[in-house]
Amino acid sequence: MQIEKTIFISYRRTSYYTALNVFHALKGRGYDVFFDFESIDSGSFEQVILNQIRARAHFVLILHADTLSRCTEPDDWVRREIETAIAERRNVIPVTFDDFNWEQAKPYMVGQLALLKDYNALEVPRGYFDEAIDKLERRYLNKTLDLVIHPTPAAERADVQRQIEAAVAAPQPTMQQMNAQQLFQQAFGKASVENHDGAIRDYDEVIRLDSNFAMAYNNRGWSRFRKGDLIGAIQDYDSAIRLESNNPLMYINRGWARQQRGDFAGAISDYNACLMLAPMNGSAYLNRGLAQQTLGNPYAALADFEAAMRLEPNAPYPYYNHGNVLMGWGQYDAALMDYERAILVAPTYAYAYGGRGVCWYFKGNTWQAVRDLQYALMLDPGYTFAQEWLSRITGGGIR
Repeated sequence: MQIEKTIFISYRRTSYYTALNVFHALKGRGYDVFFDFESIDSGSFEQVILNQIRARAHFVLILHADTLSRCTEPDDWVRREIETAIAERRNVIPVTFDDFNWEQAKPYMVGQLALLKDYNALEVPRGYFDEAIDKLERRYLNKTLDLVIHPTPAAERADVQRQIEAAVAAPQPTMQQMNAQQLFQQAFGKASVENHDGAIRDYDEVIRLDSNFAMAYNNRGWSRFRKGDLIGAIQDYDSAIRLESNNPLMYINRGWARQQRGDFAGAISDYNACLMLAPMNGSAYLNRGLAQQTLGNPYAALADFEAAMRLEPNAPYPYYNHGNVLMGWGQYDAALMDYERAILVAPTYAYAYGGRGVCWYFKGNTWQAVRDLQYALMLDPGYTFAQEWLSRITGGGIR
């Protein structure tokens, strides 16, 4: 066993300035550090990134408020990097900044990511960056490790060296850039508790400080969407996509906003773009299926719902919507199976009980129909579909 000085830095793009500061600090202390500084050719991106995790002993994970927020998606890259580091038994070091909260991040720590809380995290108080780097080196990196280091494949060495040289040449982030990133994380926190007015004000300031901060436009678009400003949201998503055209999240967000405005063809175009970039995105299939269903393309909708079911087997929405299509065709037994699968994975999902209740009615089981509809209303008293059907059934039938 020996002390290893090779490090992989994992970070969300919105924490780029933090990652660059950590890179410079560790490089200046003699460590061999890699992080995805510039875009790698899409054909080799996955291979290079995962091989660099295997080629390095230490895995330094930069944790800001939004870092884990997309880790429920199977093809999210931060998630895949963490899973690979854990599987390869790297020395995983979560580095938490003052806007990160373990409890708030818990819903996103799915699968192997739940183990993150068991690692010895390094906290970085605001204003104590240099002291934290000292502690990182002294307590976390300066230790003997018993692990297998895989050499970088010869075909990837030039790509890796280019990344490192570009990061070395990059200037230290300015105070203005660091302030923009800090405000972004502050805005994310406000939006997480539905304070969208406050979030929008912060995102406005982020964009004033750094007009190329693509995720600030995207997230401001989401806050505008939540406030009902669909036009403003779409304009922000347009700006985000112009700056970062390879981000699938931006397409799915714009697609959903277009869908709510009734632009189903535009929404489908965005979902297609999302799936070109992220073929494992179950939400894109689900939303595209809903758009196809509204446009009167039930076979295309079914295929999309089935893809979503395969990719997200623990989500109730694909089963529920798949059941709706089948019930519309009079395939009540098959529809019942879908609603029951939705209830199995989400026992408090009111819509599944509502759909199952109506399906029971069409099968002639009024008692079970009423029971399901009443239970749906107990779960969601404002569920108008269940209210209307319960009234029609108990009022003497359907006209």
